[in-house]
Amino acid sequence: MASLIDEIRNRIDLVELISEYLNLKKVGSSYRALCPFHTEKTPSFYVSPQKQIWKCFGCNRGGEHFKFLMEYEHIDFKEALKILAQKAGIELKKIPKEIKTKIDEILEVHRIAAKFFQEKLQLKKEIIEYLKKRGLKNETIEEFQIGWAEGNLSDFLLNLGFEKSTLIDSGIFYEKDFELFNRFEKRIIFPIKNSKGLIVAFSGRSLDEEPKYLNSPDTLIFKKGENFYGINLSLPFIKESKEVFLVEGFFDLILAWQSGIKNILAILGTALTPYQVKILKRYINKIIFSFDNDEGGEMATLRSAILVGQTNIKMERAVYEKKDLGEFLLDHKAEEILKEDLLDFWLKRKDTKTLMEILPIFLASLSDIALRVEYLKKIQQYDIIKIEWLIEAIERVKKQIPKIQVTEELPTTQKAPERRRYDLLVESIISISYGLGKKDLIEEIKEFLPENLESYEDLWEMRFEYEKSLNNNLEGYLEHLVRELKKEFYRNKIKEISQQQLDEEKVKSIMELTKKLQKIYEEEKRKK
Repeated sequence: MASLIDEIRNRIDLVELISEYLNLKKVGSSYRALCPFHTEKTPSFYVSPQKQIWKCFGCNRGGEHFKFLMEYEHIDFKEALKILAQKAGIELKKIPKEIKTKIDEILEVHRIAAKFFQEKLQLKKEIIEYLKKRGLKNETIEEFQIGWAEGNLSDFLLNLGFEKSTLIDSGIFYEKDFELFNRFEKRIIFPIKNSKGLIVAFSGRSLDEEPKYLNSPDTLIFKKGENFYGINLSLPFIKESKEVFLVEGFFDLILAWQSGIKNILAILGTALTPYQVKILKRYINKIIFSFDNDEGGEMATLRSAILVGQTNIKMERAVYEKKDLGEFLLDHKAEEILKEDLLDFWLKRKDTKTLMEILPIFLASLSDIALRVEYLKKIQQYDIIKIEWLIEAIERVKKQIPKIQVTEELPTTQKAPERRRYDLLVESIISISYGLGKKDLIEEIKEFLPENLESYEDLWEMRFEYEKSLNNNLEGYLEHLVRELKKEFYRNKIKEISQQQLDEEKVKSIMELTKKLQKIYEEEKRKK
């Protein structure tokens, strides 16, 4: 396997690979772009054509061909291997049937079940008529592979050779008194696909029973809060437009798609989840909330906005005088949908009591302080709520905001190690010293540096280009960094000793280090 991976890397130029996804620009001997893995205004993502590695100095992600593809496309190593092998012109040996993984089998069960449901729908003219009354065209029904659950699917699959345990693990069936039952029986079926177009779950809509919608349970291939309905079709349009319409229901999405709105997703739940927000952050800079015009829809918008507010994604609200987007599009064109800034939408339509409930928590969630100030000015213009009260209310609720769990990485990526300030200072000093031809400086400050500098030296060229893009006076900046390094070094030493059981010798060490730290501060004051 190792030699195969090396061969793939050798055949594919990393700059060309990443250029398929990012707008790389040459700077010195490296290439750079805005990082796709975090929000930034100044490019900190660099690619080295010589070393065939990439590195973001903003979020500390980095790696080679496989790591980039896995993180960017949200895929596992196996999928990345298939894609890169194809690009490299290398044929991978097919996995024999007998050693197929459980995941492969479950995916196959879903593929066959979807086809089974589609065929059953063709026999149910009354269900097809219902779908048409809801506004769906024949070609749309076909495109979304909508089906009808009826008939003995379990026996059909067992006869094909699937194990009973695999059918249960698929989530389509449950067992009762040693008998298998299709949980979606007598329901309209909406296949849920991942970004690669593989069916990973189903949702069944009842015509007369509760619950109205029944989704697949969590399985090896599906987790409700980590998926979107329609992403297999919409993702290219979302990447191109950098914005997305978010809806609640299947019919809303399908009717919108049929009407020409291609950058659209359904959330498969009552509100966005932190995981879904992290996925969207990679592709968009604007969300247009298009949830139902009822209490549930408004609550879903607020809950979602609290999470999105912790990013730099702009938020708007689609405006339509119908219960939901799908109903609006039955007798209106997509171009007739109006869009308003989310705050403006609320200020124009909510009463004072409701605004006093939602605005503090919404404004407290915003990570962009400048935007919060801008919104406060706008609220003041409406003269509905006293700004002094609102500011106090924001401070009170700040601690209650549910933060996005940034340490809970996507399953296909590794958690980036937390960067200590000391490490960042060392990295900057080495790269600038090497870039300016001041390697002697490294020797002069050796006592403040870690023993092993290899990991810092490997990336100095890319880091130097990054520092040049941020600073006009690198020599002056280097002097400042050295002072900051010494201060950080002494502070860390003091902290390290303070956490130990103190004796007379350790107290003396702390006092000595404090004097050295104070001396640096005094020198800085004299220079000012």
